[in-house]
Amino acid sequence: MVNEGFSPSFEDFARGLVIDDASDEDQCRKARELLGFDRDYSYDTEVRDRFNDKACGIDHTVVDHMVKPLAKPPAFTEIEFEAPETVGRRTKNAKDGLQHTLFALTSLHELAAEIYGFKEEASNGVCDAIPTTIPPLAIPNPAYIICRIVKTLIGLAFYVISIATKCTMTILQAAIYGMEAAKDPDEALAAVQTYTNFETFNTYIQDSLNIINKNIFTQHSEMRGHLQDRHQAMTNDIVGFIEESTNTIGDYFTLQTNWLHENLCLIYTKLNGTCKGADDMLLLSKVGLHMWEKMLQIEEQGASLMTMVETSQLADGANMSQDEEGDASLQSTHSKLEPVLKKVDAIKVDIKMVKDDMGEIKDYVDKVKDEMKEVKEKIDSFSGEMQGVKEKINSEMQEMKEMMSKMIGMMAK
Repeated sequence: MVNEGFSPSFEDFARGLVIDDASDEDQCRKARELLGFDRDYSYDTEVRDRFNDKACGIDHTVVDHMVKPLAKPPAFTEIEFEAPETVGRRTKNAKDGLQHTLFALTSLHELAAEIYGFKEEASNGVCDAIPTTIPPLAIPNPAYIICRIVKTLIGLAFYVISIATKCTMTILQAAIYGMEAAKDPDEALAAVQTYTNFETFNTYIQDSLNIINKNIFTQHSEMRGHLQDRHQAMTNDIVGFIEESTNTIGDYFTLQTNWLHENLCLIYTKLNGTCKGADDMLLLSKVGLHMWEKMLQIEEQGASLMTMVETSQLADGANMSQDEEGDASLQSTHSKLEPVLKKVDAIKVDIKMVKDDMGEIKDYVDKVKDEMKEVKEKIDSFSGEMQGVKEKINSEMQEMKEMMSKMIGMMAK
């Protein structure tokens, strides 16, 4: 049963950690591995703490939140249009200025009205206090006339100011209202201009990307062609250099082989051999084979002599045990050993002749070694690119030297 206290993903994870029998070490090992520990980890308390951390952590909760929305199609909500804010402040500053001017004119108009009312009351009392005529002649009083004229002019001035402020206030109110009313056309024009700009930008981006793709393809093709031409030229140069170097080394090797063949033929001729035949280019056919056959013949003769001596000794021992006198047996043994001794002497002579021949061979080999050193110095002067070929030639020459040294050592023994 799924525990509702945990997330579904953790429930799936925890099912693999269930231990039915604490004495079952396989279940314990499996639980340790699933929690990231070694199979034979000794501290099970840390394993328990790791399990509690995973149970109380948010990892599986996050997984559940990510998995649940995938179980059903996502719901798309409609986006409401929000009017874009004006980026510049010129319009706002102008509107604020008009509002400030309107407020100042309104205040000025109210102040002028108050002053005009106070003026009317004050001027009426002043002019009424002045006599209209000068007694006793009943002539009109100039002061009274001047007071009335000044009162009329002041009233006319206040009236003009009032009319001017009212007109200005009306104009300002109309301007402010016009700015508010002009917002809608401006927004529409801005939307049209934005669409036009995006359409122009889209065309520009499309054309630019086409040009960039074409340029990249052209540049890639040209660069690939240059690289292919350069690689082909490098390949031709390397192959030509290798062929030329190989031919040069091959020529030196052929010259040295011919020189070595001539000298080995001289050595082989000293051993009563010949350089003619199907295998005349083999080293063993020049020196080693003929000398080795002689050594095998000497060894076979020595073995047969030892067999004859042992047989004679056994026969003589039997005769001496049967015949106490033994004179006849000794004489018989001496007669049998005489041909054996002659063969031994002949073998000694052959061995001495072989040693003498080997002395001459050693002198020739020393000359060969000197010539081989010169050839090696010439080969070492070649470039580093042909190092592998040079090492191969040196190895072959070293094998020849070792073979000759072994043969000389065998003959010296």
